[in-house]
Amino acid sequence: MKLIIFSLNPFDLEQTLKISKIFVENSSEIIGLTTKESKFKGFDKVYILNNNLTNDIYALLLKDIFDKERANVVIALHNKNHVDILAQFSSLKHLLMFTKVTNITPEKDVSLIEREVLGGSAVLSVRINKASYFSMTLENKKVEYLVANKTPMLFNYDVAYKSRIVVKEVKEKQKSESNLENAEIVIGVGRGFRSKEDLKLAYEIAEILKGAVASTRPIAADFKWMPENSWVGVSSKSIKPKLYIAIGISGAPQHIAGIKDSKTIISINIDKNAPIANYSDYFVVADLYKLLPILINKLKSIKN
Repeated sequence: MKLIIFSLNPFDLEQTLKISKIFVENSSEIIGLTTKESKFKGFDKVYILNNNLTNDIYALLLKDIFDKERANVVIALHNKNHVDILAQFSSLKHLLMFTKVTNITPEKDVSLIEREVLGGSAVLSVRINKASYFSMTLENKKVEYLVANKTPMLFNYDVAYKSRIVVKEVKEKQKSESNLENAEIVIGVGRGFRSKEDLKLAYEIAEILKGAVASTRPIAADFKWMPENSWVGVSSKSIKPKLYIAIGISGAPQHIAGIKDSKTIISINIDKNAPIANYSDYFVVADLYKLLPILINKLKSIKN
């Protein structure tokens, strides 16, 4: 089996290799595709693509290299761009595609692939022949795996395809400075907050606890009070902090899917019947506007 690891970010290439260890151990050749040169380890070959292309062109280049190398499987970390590129590539090649795969288990002649469905309330398991052709995006996670200490051959690959996409304007998207995926403490904010200015209460708690601030979909996508990369849920990020404090969040299934792997969940909600109570280790029924100032003062006194 020949395996292709794809990443727009060269620094994620080795991490993707580690998560894909089940396939790595059964591959005759491991090929990387990325957009910049770096110190790559564990690959036989790495193709360097232009880093200023549209997703449809990346899909065509991926198809070219897949055919040239006679590869079997393409794997990338799960994010919006990778899903878009692999979807277009898989359509061109008529391949099976699996998104947001959470676990891969090797069996005798097959691989058991698992991914969450129905907003994280169920797991879909698929057994696929190890000789099959397919693509997948994997959920990022920490993996202890020693990558082979070999230096790959590097190839610059640039083919002049014409994109079907016409870029009219480029606007810088607002981004959160917090790294939610690696934060040990995350403060989540929901529609219990009445205004954007009131979010400063959550940010103050996060600053005291050295945590990060996340949001539900309405806060980021509808109200635009926070950057989209702060949005946690089934359609965006999944997080696994040691402590998640949900403030003014009712607990829609889509959001729960993104936080359910948190070690401890504390929720603050004025509604004693809020669904998030069913997923919380501690549930506080309170008006956040009355409780948070008291909590902030208490945390400050403990810190001092």
